[in-house]
Amino acid sequence: KTIGSRLRATVVEQTGKGPRPRKDSLMATKEQWLTVVVKKKTVVLRDVLATEWYAPFVAILAEEGIATGDANEEGAPTGIFRPGSPVTYAELAKMALVAATLDVRMAKSVPRNASAQGWAVPWISLAEQERLTLYSPTLDVSGFATRAEVVQTILEALSIPIAKVPGSFTDLPANHPFANAIGTALFFDIISGDTDEAGNKTGTVRPDTGVTRAEVAKIVAKAMQVIGR
Repeated sequence: KTIGSRLRATVVEQTGKGPRPRKDSLMATKEQWLTVVVKKKTVVLRDVLATEWYAPFVAILAEEGIATGDANEEGAPTGIFRPGSPVTYAELAKMALVAATLDVRMAKSVPRNASAQGWAVPWISLAEQERLTLYSPTLDVSGFATRAEVVQTILEALSIPIAKVPGSFTDLPANHPFANAIGTALFFDIISGDTDEAGNKTGTVRPDTGVTRAEVAKIVAKAMQVIGR
């Protein structure tokens, strides 16, 4: 199945109607948590309610092996995804490159960026090899990526052409380094910008603020849909 059809199927299967706002997770039962299959094993994500708006996107990324959440010492998923946590540059590199179906074994043993440590070393090396814009030798890969940086990186990794179409957001200057990436993502419906409590668009996109794992899951899943995955 394509990402689009799987997203629709996941929404119906997990919620019956589609994503609904979160109410109260404190009394959630096992059946209310999002259940995914990772490497042929069923995993219950105990911090992702199946009724959350981002649950279908998390399900896609988990089952594709792009982002499966925290792992134990043996590398097995612990059932903790941390949807509200910010995303580091190292985590972004791994998600973008796995989404692009690139094999980490292609990476050189040592990246130019000395801030890469542990599991991040081959992924940063591969990001450098793929010439992803963000991954300069001076970037602190343990820092947190912004929304615009995430969009730029995902589009580059998935080889989605970035057109000269800066988005018409009130908080996005035309000379912003990633304005065209934001505009391209808006055109392809990968992002839509901010909305108020009533769901009305506010005309802002907050390009330079942090982005959560849940938000990145949506960006990655919708970008994959664009390229027919």
